Amino acid sequence: MPKTSRIKYLLGLIILIFPAVVLAATEHPLVDILTKILSWLLGIFGSLGLIGFVVSGILYLTAAGDQERIERAKKSFTYSILGVLIGLMGIIIIKVIEARLSGQ
Repeated sequence: MPKTSRIKYLLGLIILIFPAVVLAATEHPLVDILTKILSWLLGIFGSLGLIGFVVSGILYLTAAGDQERIERAKKSFTYSILGVLIGLMGIIIIKVIEARLSGQ
């Protein structure tokens, strides 16, 4: 990966995480900070999953019988479903970790 791509990726990651860090800065417990950061990232993740559903639907509708484009749309839809399921599992994992770290 070229150095400029790494820098762009790192800057994008910092921009995405920054609002959660600012919101979490007023909290002292580490659990609250981690929960807010992960919740923020999961919100972005869910939004990208929704966008993936829309894009795959548009790809399917505009395929006009072209089997290659239909297969690409089906793969995109499958990956969107997998992404949303992984995101939902992430929410469950966050809740379990939060409960364990807070002693509940």
